[in-house]
Parts: sequence; C-alpha cells; structure tokens
Amino acid sequence: MPFIFIRHAESVANTGGISKSDKDVCLSEKGFTDAQMDLNNTGRPLDLIVVSPYLRTKQTAEYTIKTYPQAFVAEWPVHEFSYLKCDGETTRDSRKQQREDYWNRNDPDYRDDTSYPGTESFNAFLDRVDKTIAILVKLPPQNVMVFTHGMFMRALYLRVVEKSRDMQLYKSLGHYVNLLTITTDGYLHWDFPKFSYPPEFL
Repeated sequence: MPFIFIRHAESVANTGGISKSDKDVCLSEKGFTDAQMDLNNTGRPLDLIVVSPYLRTKQTAEYTIKTYPQAFVAEWPVHEFSYLKCDGETTRDSRKQQREDYWNRNDPDYRDDTSYPGTESFNAFLDRVDKTIAILVKLPPQNVMVFTHGMFMRALYLRVVEKSRDMQLYKSLGHYVNLLTITTDGYLHWDFPKFSYPPEFL
C-alpha cells in the first residue's frame, strides 16, 4: 500500500517572515486557509497520520486529523533538515550567506555549532530519512499519510530514486512538489502541488 507524504502548507518563514526557532515556525494566514482541505486522494480511510515535531506540520494536519478520527496519530522524526544555527530573530534573507557558506563547504559530516540543539550534519539527516523508510516498509498494510517538509521529501527522492547520498546532487535536485507517494516496492510518484508557494531555500 502506498505512503502519502504531504509538505506542510505555507509558513510565516516561507513568506520571508521572522523566525526565532525552526521548530516553532507557524503557518501563514494563507497556509491555514490552504490546509482546510481533505488531502487524502486514495479513496480509502486513513489508518495512520504522521506529523513531524515541528509546529507547521501539526497545524497542516489538523483538518485531516479531524476528518479521519479513526486514524492513529503519531509524531515521527520526519522534520526539516535544520543545518544552520538559528540564534535569535532571523529571516530567510538574513540567512542567505550562511546557507551559501554551508553548501559551498560541501562536507556531509559538518555540523553547524555542535553545542546548539537541533542542528545536524547532512549524513545524519540522511540517516534519519533512511530510518523512516525502514519503519514504513515494515508496517502492516495500511493507508498512511505523513505530514513533513520539503527538504525531507527531496531527501526521499535522493535515497529512493537516485539511491545516492551525494550532497551536491541533493542540492541540484529541482523538484518543487508538495505531495508524493512512495510504495513498498520503491516506486516514488511526484504529484502536483497542493499548496502554491516557493520551495524550501537551500
């Protein structure tokens, strides 16, 4: 049975707003509106709804959770790749140089400020993605929807389709999608975006 991955709706950070902590970024007004829809396109009731520890996925999932009260709701580590320390109030634009420096370093084992909770290396991020895939394929047949993040979904493509851990290949992937379906035999299908807003910035 396929697993459906949904990227969270538009967040305040996606619009260029101020962020204090990646984990606590909330949806924008448009994001809240867009999330008020049934995202289940399988024609079958959901058995399991997964959210990340980050607020914006939980807010995106609220309508779906109410629509399928019989579904079990679980929090898994399917959160965003937080590769930069977020110290104080920052914006997407103010982090631009940090982002460029990180990717130009091209070191998959580098972690930005090891004393800061939440940051991880690229290899640690991919390990987290692999663990999620391993859990999913061991589940009994059921209808699963996972509310996650753009960079996590891009990593799924890297691992399932490209079967790679290459950092620069990951960066070069231009997939702009907000919904994908992955089957237990490794087939991954990208669908049309449910929410119209720019992809995650690298």
